[in-house]
Amino acid sequence: MLFFEKKNLKKPDNFGECRTSLNILKSCEYAHGLCRLLDTDAESGVIGDKADLHRRRKVYGEHFIAPPKVQTFHDLLCRQFEDSSVIFLIWAAFIYFLFSMFSATPS
Repeated sequence: MLFFEKKNLKKPDNFGECRTSLNILKSCEYAHGLCRLLDTDAESGVIGDKADLHRRRKVYGEHFIAPPKVQTFHDLLCRQFEDSSVIFLIWAAFIYFLFSMFSATPS
Protein backbone atom coordinates (compact mmCIF):
# COMPACT_ATOMS: atom_id res chain seq x y z
CA MET A 1 0.00 0.00 0.00
CA LEU A 2 0.92 3.62 -0.18
CA PHE A 3 1.80 4.06 3.51
CA PHE A 4 4.38 1.28 3.49
CA GLU A 5 6.38 2.33 0.46
CA LYS A 6 10.06 2.96 1.20
CA LYS A 7 9.88 6.71 0.51
CA ASN A 8 7.04 7.11 3.03
CA LEU A 9 8.82 5.26 5.83
CA LYS A 10 11.55 7.92 6.00
CA LYS A 11 11.48 9.87 9.25
CA PRO A 12 10.95 13.63 8.99
CA ASP A 13 13.95 15.97 9.06
CA ASN A 14 12.70 18.00 12.02
CA PHE A 15 12.29 16.16 15.34
CA GLY A 16 8.83 17.47 16.31
CA GLU A 17 7.35 17.39 12.83
CA CYS A 18 5.55 14.44 11.30
CA ARG A 19 4.59 15.07 7.71
CA THR A 20 4.67 11.57 6.26
CA SER A 21 0.89 11.30 6.10
CA LEU A 22 0.68 14.74 4.49
CA ASN A 23 3.20 13.66 1.84
CA ILE A 24 1.12 10.58 1.13
CA LEU A 25 -2.06 12.64 0.82
CA LYS A 26 -0.27 15.07 -1.49
CA SER A 27 1.04 12.27 -3.71
CA CYS A 28 -2.43 10.77 -4.15
CA GLU A 29 -4.09 14.18 -4.79
CA TYR A 30 -5.53 14.69 -1.28
CA ALA A 31 -9.13 13.68 -0.53
CA HIS A 32 -10.26 12.93 -4.09
CA GLY A 33 -7.26 10.73 -4.81
CA LEU A 34 -7.60 8.96 -1.47
CA CYS A 35 -11.27 8.25 -2.14
CA ARG A 36 -10.32 6.92 -5.57
CA LEU A 37 -7.64 4.65 -4.07
CA LEU A 38 -10.08 3.33 -1.47
CA ASP A 39 -12.85 3.03 -4.05
CA THR A 40 -15.17 5.20 -1.95
CA ASP A 41 -17.58 7.97 -2.85
CA ALA A 42 -16.52 11.29 -1.30
CA GLU A 43 -20.11 12.34 -0.65
CA SER A 44 -21.71 9.18 0.73
CA GLY A 45 -18.67 7.28 2.04
CA VAL A 46 -18.77 3.52 2.50
CA ILE A 47 -22.13 2.05 1.52
CA GLY A 48 -21.97 -0.66 4.14
CA ASP A 49 -24.21 -3.34 2.66
CA LYS A 50 -23.07 -6.96 2.85
CA ALA A 51 -21.91 -7.17 -0.76
CA ASP A 52 -19.83 -3.99 -0.47
CA LEU A 53 -18.28 -5.06 2.84
CA HIS A 54 -17.50 -8.52 1.47
CA ARG A 55 -15.83 -6.96 -1.58
CA ARG A 56 -13.79 -4.62 0.63
CA ARG A 57 -12.66 -7.48 2.86
CA LYS A 58 -11.57 -9.39 -0.22
CA VAL A 59 -9.66 -6.42 -1.69
CA TYR A 60 -8.17 -4.81 1.44
CA GLY A 61 -8.13 -7.76 3.85
CA GLU A 62 -9.65 -8.32 7.26
CA HIS A 63 -9.20 -5.54 9.81
CA PHE A 64 -8.12 -6.83 13.19
CA ILE A 65 -5.63 -6.10 15.92
CA ALA A 66 -3.44 -9.04 16.83
CA PRO A 67 -3.52 -9.88 20.53
CA PRO A 68 -0.27 -9.18 22.34
CA LYS A 69 2.02 -12.09 23.13
CA VAL A 70 1.61 -13.06 26.77
CA GLN A 71 4.57 -14.48 28.64
CA THR A 72 4.01 -17.63 30.62
CA PHE A 73 4.56 -17.77 34.35
CA HIS A 74 7.52 -20.11 33.80
CA ASP A 75 9.22 -17.57 31.51
CA LEU A 76 8.68 -14.77 34.01
CA LEU A 77 10.00 -16.90 36.85
CA CYS A 78 13.13 -17.91 34.91
CA ARG A 79 13.84 -14.32 33.95
CA GLN A 80 13.86 -13.26 37.61
CA PHE A 81 16.94 -15.41 38.25
CA GLU A 82 18.98 -13.50 35.66
CA ASP A 83 19.30 -10.52 37.99
CA SER A 84 22.55 -10.53 39.99
CA SER A 85 20.93 -9.06 43.11
CA VAL A 86 18.36 -11.88 43.19
CA ILE A 87 21.14 -14.47 42.84
CA PHE A 88 23.05 -12.79 45.69
CA LEU A 89 19.96 -12.83 47.93
CA ILE A 90 19.35 -16.52 47.20
CA TRP A 91 22.94 -17.39 48.12
CA ALA A 92 22.72 -15.26 51.28
CA ALA A 93 19.50 -17.02 52.29
CA PHE A 94 21.08 -20.43 51.63
CA ILE A 95 24.15 -19.60 53.75
CA TYR A 96 21.92 -18.24 56.53
CA PHE A 97 19.90 -21.48 56.38
CA LEU A 98 23.09 -23.56 56.69
CA PHE A 99 24.32 -21.51 59.65
CA SER A 100 20.97 -21.85 61.38
CA MET A 101 20.99 -25.64 60.87
CA PHE A 102 24.49 -26.21 62.24
CA SER A 103 24.54 -23.60 64.99
CA ALA A 104 21.47 -24.96 66.80
CA THR A 105 22.36 -26.23 70.25
CA PRO A 106 20.91 -29.58 71.24
CA SER A 107 18.56 -29.42 74.22
